[in-house]
This record gives sequence, C-alpha cells and structure tokens, in this order.
Amino acid sequence: MGRLWTKPSPLCGLQVPGSASRIHRIMTSRAVNGVNWSPISSRLVATPSKWSMACNLPIRSEPWRYWPVSSVCWLPPAAISMALVHGPRSVYTGRCPRICRHCGADSNMNSLQPPSEQEVTVSQFFQVHPENPQPRLIKQAAEIIKAGGLVVYPTDSSYALGCQIGDKSAIERIRRLRQLDDKHNFTLMCCDLSQLGLFAKVDTGAFRALKTHTPGPYTFILNATREVPRLILHPKRRTIGLRVPSHPIAQALLEQLGEPLMSVSLIMPGDSVPLSDPYEMRQILEHQVDLIIDGGMGGISASTVISLADGEPQIIRVGCGDPTPFGEEA
Repeated sequence: MGRLWTKPSPLCGLQVPGSASRIHRIMTSRAVNGVNWSPISSRLVATPSKWSMACNLPIRSEPWRYWPVSSVCWLPPAAISMALVHGPRSVYTGRCPRICRHCGADSNMNSLQPPSEQEVTVSQFFQVHPENPQPRLIKQAAEIIKAGGLVVYPTDSSYALGCQIGDKSAIERIRRLRQLDDKHNFTLMCCDLSQLGLFAKVDTGAFRALKTHTPGPYTFILNATREVPRLILHPKRRTIGLRVPSHPIAQALLEQLGEPLMSVSLIMPGDSVPLSDPYEMRQILEHQVDLIIDGGMGGISASTVISLADGEPQIIRVGCGDPTPFGEEA
C-alpha cells in the first residue's frame, strides 16, 4: 500500500493527506469519531466510528495506542485510516507485539487485512431511565434498529435481543450469537393489540384472552397473517409468537419504531437463564451487538407461552406470567 501522507497542511503545519479543505471534510466526516494529534507517533490520527481495534484484545484491559494513517488505508477516502494497536512498541516499530487474528505474531502493519463486519461492531451503551425513558435515547435506539442494528433491551420478564422485522442479516447474527438453529421460534414484540392484529389472525375468544392479559409477560402463539416474513414462521405450521410487553422502555421503543421488534430472550449458549446485569452484558457483548440499553437489573424468568392457534388455550411454557387463568395452577 502506498503512504497517504503527502504534504504539510496550511491549516496546522502537520504532514497530512491533502489540502486544508480536505482536512475539514475529514474532521466533519461521519465516518470518524475525531481527528487528534498523537505525541507518540507525531502524526495526526483519526478514530473510525465503526472500528475500535486491530488486535483481538479487550480494549479496557490493554494500553492501546494510535497507529498513524501512513501504514493503513482501508477506510473510505473521506476518512483517515488508522489502526489501534497494543503498546508503544507498535507505534515505534510498526509491528504488533501480540498475536492477533489480523497480523499474526510479528507482521508489519502494512500487511494487515481489513477486519470483517462481525469483528468491527462496537456496541453503543445507553443508560435509559426504567420508568421515564429519555425520548432522545429512544429515538436514537430506533434509528439503530432501522439501520439494521442488533439491540439488547429490557422487557417485563428479562432482557431480550431484538432487530427489525424481516432483517435477514440481523436474524443470522442473532442465530450465531445464541447458537440457534433455523427451527427456533422468534417472537414479535408489538406495542398494542392493534399492531398485533396486523400479524396474527385473532378470533373473538383469542381477543378476549389478549385484551385481559396484555400488556404483560405472556407470549401468545397465533396463526400468522401474510405480513409475517416466512423466515421467522414455524417451519411446519404458519404460527408466530406475539407479545405486548409492559416495560416502559420496551413500550417507548416499539412506539418509536412503529412496527414490531423481532426478539429472542438474551440467554447465552450454555446458560439456563437470561443475562440480567447490564455491566456483564457490556463485557460479554461489546463487539457482538450494536446497542445495549441499560434499564437497570433485569429479570431471569422467561415469559409464559400460551398457544391460541387451535382455539382453546394451551400452556406451552410456564414463566413469570400467571398460567392459572389458562387452566393450570401457578
């Protein structure tokens, strides 16, 4: 790769790529978090907004340093390229002192390969009031979902993973993260019964049950309408699980989205209960989801699942919702 540093800038006297107007475009580009002078490397460096590191090392526990753009140039021309590498030695020699998936044990930075999309995901972390969600944060969360993002959010039973309905890429990310097969059922989180009725066939008996027990910690299995994407339907029966959560954050997010949120419980492979501590979620999922909404400590129970697909209520799973009204003692 050729070096990007070309000439001194009339703006600041530093050796930077292009003219002062180009520097202005770079500094205002949405592709970077900021442009800063690095005293270690004696270069102007940029922080890409969607890439936090070159090495597969925890960013909190390692003394990371900036590497100047003269060696790496994978980002679009509108942004200055750079890598974040481990330790001062990397800055001076251009070599990675630790084994990583991109550059091996002792490779020159010029030989690095661009990290994959899955590796460059850097989670945002919103602390949202559990009873009075901040509208600004809810709006930003909805925008992330509509852009194809994968989010962690609280419900009235436990934390859940959610994505935009019908987003095939996001669904595959959830399946990889949870290690699910294509037979696992997703739930459509709806803001109210009116929205739920667009995606499920609701007869009079089912409507009474839904009206009595929603919003709440119940998932109802109903016959799906044509509005439901085929990739999330039951493989043998055209049924779908639907839920109207009562949690204020989930409600606010669904109202802002204006459409259901495709969801599964946040149960990691090998665990029997969902993650409940937002700090632990941040440690585990830092580079696997796009947003973690911290609404305080969550529950560790699943929702109660009731099938209404055949008319008569059938209890599929007993969770935190009281199953007694459907014919079984709690």
